Amino acid sequence: MLDGLSIELVPGALTCVLGPNAAGKSTLVRLLLGTLTPRRGVVRLGDADPRTLKPGARAGRIAYIPQSPSLAEDFCVRQVVELGRIARGASPASIDRAMERTELASLADAPFAQLSAGQQQRVAMARVLAQLDAATPPPEQTVILADEPFSAMDPRHAVRALATLREEARLGRTVVVVMHDLSLAARLSDQTVLLSGRGELIAHDATSRVMSEALLSEAFQTPMAIHRSERGETEAVVPVLPAGVAARSPGAD
Repeated sequence: MLDGLSIELVPGALTCVLGPNAAGKSTLVRLLLGTLTPRRGVVRLGDADPRTLKPGARAGRIAYIPQSPSLAEDFCVRQVVELGRIARGASPASIDRAMERTELASLADAPFAQLSAGQQQRVAMARVLAQLDAATPPPEQTVILADEPFSAMDPRHAVRALATLREEARLGRTVVVVMHDLSLAARLSDQTVLLSGRGELIAHDATSRVMSEALLSEAFQTPMAIHRSERGETEAVVPVLPAGVAARSPGAD
């Protein structure tokens, strides 16, 4: 449960949300999406309450990528991506662009239900890209909310997916991504919201300042180590092995 959280998410930045299990990361996304009502306080999208937006206006301003997309019907990949245009108007060109960016063109006719979990996540991302592919409203008035959108993707596609979301942020959108991959978050996000296991805000700042061993160790309640390159760039963020647990020796295969 989130407690006393006060943050401002800015257009043009990719913000990652980090924290241990049950910290309230998904709850935060649902609050921002407008599907959950806060017990106290308010959530604002510019000057609007997300819960009061009409479907067409909501679809034009807020897009959501779930961790585990699912459908009751047996749609093919292209049909799922087309769902992103229901409230915005048909646009085959938008569908094509979204599928190219997510490398799904060759799977256009494949049944969605038969895809791997990682492929389904790519389809969910393509649906959102197609949804927001329009001249209005301007990107600065739009938000992408993603709840662990590449947790099932292989490393190549996970990096490409996060890079794509970063590109959307560079257009001016507000992009918020719940993540567990600390190394990837450290290297590609602009801002970081770090939550404790009690749902309290530990830090919200530029990722370079939040990604400290002290803050991460506090959040995850275990010692964390940050490995940096000779130029000082973060290369990996990993937990420190407990005493008595030996790492595998090189060449032990």
